[in-house]
This record gives sequence, C-alpha cells and structure tokens, in this order.
Amino acid sequence: MFSNLRDRFVGFVVMAFSLLFPAVMLAQNPPYTCRHYSLFAVTEPGTIQTAGSGINDSDTIVGTFYISNYNGFIRDASGGIQTYNVPGSAGTSLNGINNSGVIVGSYDSHAFKHENGTDTTIDYPGAPFSSANGINSLGDIVGDASTGSFAFGFRLSGGQYTTFQVPGAVSTIPTAINDSGIIVGRYFNSNFVAQGFVLTNGQFTTLNYPGATNTSPGGIHNAGVISGTWSNGQGGGGGFIYQNGHFRTVHIPQTKGGGPTSINTAGDLTGFLADKNGLAESFLATGCR
Repeated sequence: MFSNLRDRFVGFVVMAFSLLFPAVMLAQNPPYTCRHYSLFAVTEPGTIQTAGSGINDSDTIVGTFYISNYNGFIRDASGGIQTYNVPGSAGTSLNGINNSGVIVGSYDSHAFKHENGTDTTIDYPGAPFSSANGINSLGDIVGDASTGSFAFGFRLSGGQYTTFQVPGAVSTIPTAINDSGIIVGRYFNSNFVAQGFVLTNGQFTTLNYPGATNTSPGGIHNAGVISGTWSNGQGGGGGFIYQNGHFRTVHIPQTKGGGPTSINTAGDLTGFLADKNGLAESFLATGCR
C-alpha cells in the first residue's frame, strides 16, 4: 500500500485538501515560527500540483510535480528550479536529498539513487514495488517496498538491506533517517489509519499529534527534531514540529493550510500548502525557531 509513485503523490494531494482550514493551536506550547517564507511552484505548462519533499543544509529542495504524469524537480538555494525525470521513465518522484547532493526517489515502480549525474536502481531484492524516501549524510537510505498489497520498510546501508515493520501494522512507510540512524515515518493500522513512528536502535515509538486521526512525520534532523503533518478527518489539519517531547504547530501565513515534509539542521522547512483553489504548492521557510 502506498509503495508506488502515484499513490505517494496522491497522498500529498489528499493531505493538501484536508488542510483547507487553519490548524488547531496547542495552547501549552508556542508555535514554531519562521521569519521568511518563500512560496514556489513549478511553472511547466499544465502543472497543477507541486510538493516539496526533501531539503538539505544548503536549502536545496527536491520534490514532485504533476502535469499528466509525475515529475521530479530540484530547487537550488537561489530559487532556480530544474525538472528531472529518470530517462525513459513514465513518472519520477524525488523524495530526499543529503548534504552531498545525493538524491533518492522512485520512478515507475522502482527505487533509485541519483549521484554525480548517474541514476542507480536500488529496488529491494525480489520486490515488484520499491521507493527510496530518505538519505542521510552517511549515504544510508530508507524506503519502502511491497511484494503484495502492503508495504514494509527497508534500510540500505553499506550495500546491505535490512527490513522492518511496525508491530501490528499492515504497512510501514519510512520517510527520513538522520546521521544517528534514527528513522521516522508513518504506518497504517488495521483500520488503514496513518500513525507516526520513530525507530531508534530497533525500538519503535508511536508518534501521534494530539487529536489527530492521521499523523505523518516526514523529516528528522541530526538533533532529533521531527517535522510532519496531521489531519483529524473532519476538515482540520496542519503541520507540526516535535521537539524535546513536545508538539509545536506550524502555520504558514496567508495560506489555507499546509505542512512541512522535511527539516534541515538549521530548522529550515520545506513542504506543501493548499492554495485558494485547493491545489498543492511548495514552500521554503527559513529563520525558524
């Protein structure tokens, strides 16, 4: 479930529509505020959705946009955007980028790594569907794969794959890994409700935003701060930061809603928001605290 490119991008779009109302503020914790927001979208003719999914310490952002298929984009720190698709693919999603500029993602039903201009397929062995979702500065990669209807998580480190599944979950989708090897992501329970998780030294911890029906952690930086999105199934939702055991809300000014999918060491964010038409656009938020 959600292990192929189309389902992953549709997940962004569904979340964008669920965020059309202001986020519920947590009174006990101050919101996570940023001094500067830059909104952007891919301007290729016919583009209707843009979603940032990864950011590194240079504020280079990768993500996916949709025209009649799924396409990758790279936004540099100066704001320049270039599109990228794996040659010959029907669709490409760029999901994560590390500080060396190595990008991971998926094309068609395959996981891949883009490094020094070369694409390398890194499917989990024997799985018909694989996606690479996050990469740290050491080159360790996390992703998900499926051999049937449901997905499991994998980690690729030093050329070796290890798999994991949240106990009791029907699908596990890791989204990011930091340099300490802490992994975050979401899993689906037997009711197909998304719950957040943190995997540390082989131990799973559930991470759910208070009052949320669905929680989707998307990023984690080296100090352990987590970014993500939530929704309550009643038209409410927003973004969050989880820091030192506490949730903090993230609200993007002058938008109908949105949330961060990735965070870098400085605390800068990227993600997506719902514009006035309910379509997804991307953002870069800097000067955050």
